[in-house]
Amino acid sequence: MSIEHFVEGNIEEQAKAVPQNRLSPTYATTVPYKSPSLPRDILQYLPPNGNPFSLFGDPYALLYYLPVEYNVIRNSNYWLRGKEEDNNFTANEIALLTFLANHRVVTRSQIQRAIFSSSDSDTKVKEFIRKCLKSGIIVAFKWVSPCENEKLLPHLYGLSPVGAKAAGLLLPRTHIPRSYQFLPIKYVPGNAPKMTDYFSTVIANEFYCKLRELDRVIEWSSQEKFDLSNGRYFRPHYAIKTIKDKQDFKYLWLEVIRPVKNWYSDCIERFQQIQLAFTSLSDELKPELVILLVDDVSRIPDIADLAEQYMPDSKIRYTTDERLIQKTDPAIFYTYFEAQGVTPSKIKFLTPEWDGMSASEYHGSLYNHEDLLLDDADYDY
Repeated sequence: MSIEHFVEGNIEEQAKAVPQNRLSPTYATTVPYKSPSLPRDILQYLPPNGNPFSLFGDPYALLYYLPVEYNVIRNSNYWLRGKEEDNNFTANEIALLTFLANHRVVTRSQIQRAIFSSSDSDTKVKEFIRKCLKSGIIVAFKWVSPCENEKLLPHLYGLSPVGAKAAGLLLPRTHIPRSYQFLPIKYVPGNAPKMTDYFSTVIANEFYCKLRELDRVIEWSSQEKFDLSNGRYFRPHYAIKTIKDKQDFKYLWLEVIRPVKNWYSDCIERFQQIQLAFTSLSDELKPELVILLVDDVSRIPDIADLAEQYMPDSKIRYTTDERLIQKTDPAIFYTYFEAQGVTPSKIKFLTPEWDGMSASEYHGSLYNHEDLLLDDADYDY
């Protein structure tokens, strides 16, 4: 996505930098797919080592709504009327609507990790999702691509228009963009929306779920805006407030990089704007780390060269789709130095062994339950 979506003002003026060595991306030389109808420019986007596209990294994927045998709008309106009349939203319904209102597109695995407890069975989660689909408050979709994928593709879920309306009633201070609302449409073949934007959201949600499992997330926002000089502003893809210990918060920016048309030049612009933000913001507003989420580990050296040249003031860690999806290794980050190459790395307070104050403990400390039981204190005003 172009930087124009994130920064106001003249892009060329903002992105001026001292003369730099010209860099260029590393291209794959082999294609791991056998289909005779592959796009001719595929070598420009494949990981440099010739690996297949990651599960959420295929730039040719198009949205495909799963068929439904019911009227989504009618069912969802009926569901919402009943909920409003009886005021009987369940805790899981509220949690799901809240999750989707803030995270847009999610997988079943992400719903399970963000809403349910570890003791809840897969069957319970599937049955809950089935009921929500039947009521019409969420919509399911997948994708199609000329690049065959031997992996089973997960279903993705988003709010229906009425589901978004329900979320707005429950979360009156939350703005739910129209792009967060989905209605099953049978597109003319080849005219469906590209999945790239949704893939960026889904893989970012994997990072969120990892942090949530570690119980380290205090705040997560894709709407954060930082004012720069001369009326300009900058929006990181995701601004994250994490907790290391009591009164010790760490701020991160997460930037997602996907292999799409003009991705390399857009990446340069994006890094220049991050550098501009670092030179404009006070120390209190700068993040401790910028996390760069790329599709494949072989992409990291190219990205690291760009980062060193165009945003030298940022402290950086890398992670990849595969690192976030795997479940066995708690080290989800990489560092890169030319001498050592790409090296797995741990951030100590973002590991299961860390025993500092957790996000749950912090949020619990905000509520004094004894005070909540006291009589009305209007007389104090």
